[in-house]
Amino acid sequence: MENIPNKIYLQIGDADVTIDQDTNDFNDLFRGAITWADERINANDIEYERRQNADLKNAALPIFSVSGSATDFEKDLYKLINAHCKKGLKKPDLVHKMQYVTKSCELS
Repeated sequence: MENIPNKIYLQIGDADVTIDQDTNDFNDLFRGAITWADERINANDIEYERRQNADLKNAALPIFSVSGSATDFEKDLYKLINAHCKKGLKKPDLVHKMQYVTKSCELS
């Protein structure tokens, strides 16, 4: 499928849509009136992000806090590669990119 939004917002509406405007329980909402949009419209919209994109974003987060530990590097690299493989990255492309990146890195 094409043009799938990476993020959507569930619009739960105002008092006329919810059983109780002050509710904190999603199950108390009148489901027939819940809609969605690809941008936030109301302050109480509930944000959802596609799992594939969330996995990649979360896999990259540890890279920005480098410890210098070879074990931590291995764990971070494993998470990042796994996330990209789940999105369709194939082994030949991975090997080629890893060779390219390591050639351009400053290694002692």
